[in-house]
Amino acid sequence: MLSLIFLSCKNNKIDKWNGNGFIKHEGNYKTNNGYTIIVKNNKNLISYKVIDSLGRIICFSPHKMSSYSKWYLYWKKNILWVYSGDIGSSFWDCNKNKPEQQFINEKKLHNHIPDDIKNDFINY
Repeated sequence: MLSLIFLSCKNNKIDKWNGNGFIKHEGNYKTNNGYTIIVKNNKNLISYKVIDSLGRIICFSPHKMSSYSKWYLYWKKNILWVYSGDIGSSFWDCNKNKPEQQFINEKKLHNHIPDDIKNDFINY
């Protein structure tokens, strides 16, 4: 008797997180300087928030991103860069007392974009 077993394989690999860099999956990410970035996928809508070491929400996604479009977060030097193919690219400077979401639409900002993500943000 021959039985066949079919297993559903889902790639649940989470990129190695070392406290900064790319975030492309749902989860909780601890930064090198005490922040926690929480990314959730609820019904294919991606949301995020950054919490400081005292548990205060520093910034959060005012608009949810579609998981069907290209998206990622990128953390470097206390700045959260948000790439989204459907709602646009933006960043939050968490070095400021009250960070505000800023959309990438001015050439003067281009010199501040990390090299790892510059092509996505400038060519958007």
